[in-house]
Parts: sequence; C-alpha cells; structure tokens
Amino acid sequence: MAIRVWIIFVIIFILIALGILIFLIIKFLLTPSSSTSVYDAPGMSDLPEPSGDSSSSPSSSQPQNNLQPPATKVESLHEEPMLNDSPPLTTSSISGESYCPYCGTELDEPDSSFCPNCGAQLSE
Repeated sequence: MAIRVWIIFVIIFILIALGILIFLIIKFLLTPSSSTSVYDAPGMSDLPEPSGDSSSSPSSSQPQNNLQPPATKVESLHEEPMLNDSPPLTTSSISGESYCPYCGTELDEPDSSFCPNCGAQLSE
C-alpha cells in the first residue's frame, strides 16, 4: 500500500516538472530573439535603434542619454522675509506714539536703538 502512494507521488511530481518545462520552452520560443539580453530593462525595446556607423565618431561609443532635463529648483513652501536694502530710518511719531519703520511695531521707548519685534536698527 505504501508503494502505491510513493508511485502516485512520483507520477504527480513528474507531471508538475513536465508542465513547468513545457511552459518555459513555450515562453522561450515566443520571446523575440533580439530582446533576450539580460541587461535590457523593461520598456527599452521601444527606443529607436541608433543610426549610422558606430565607429565613425568617438562620441557614438558612449551611451546616449535620452533623459529629460532636470527639474527646475523648487521654491520654498514658506515665504522668507525680504531684506530692506535702504538705510535704516528713524522712528516716526504718529500721534505721540513711536513705531518701527520696518515692521510697524509700537515701540515702548521712543529712543530705542533696536526694534523689539524685528531687531532692526532704529538710530544711526
């Protein structure tokens, strides 16, 4: 009885191995011979073949890059404060109050040298 189980097991194993072998043979026969290189990447068969004599110029022996140019620099997602190139202004008095000429913050002390909010120099 145990021998019959082993015989059935061997027959099933042989049938599976033959099925895999037949599948691989059919796959090999249906694959075009020009793209059987191990180094071909998927989609590379869509690229045009280079034309002309490859020995005519030394640059033709180098691979051609058909890539798009690199993307432009991405602007930052947050706005950076713009620096004012003009010389520092003195504090202006509006109705007796002193304000920073750069950011408009009200100054606690009218004779302050620097703005407490933005740090701009207020007096020369």
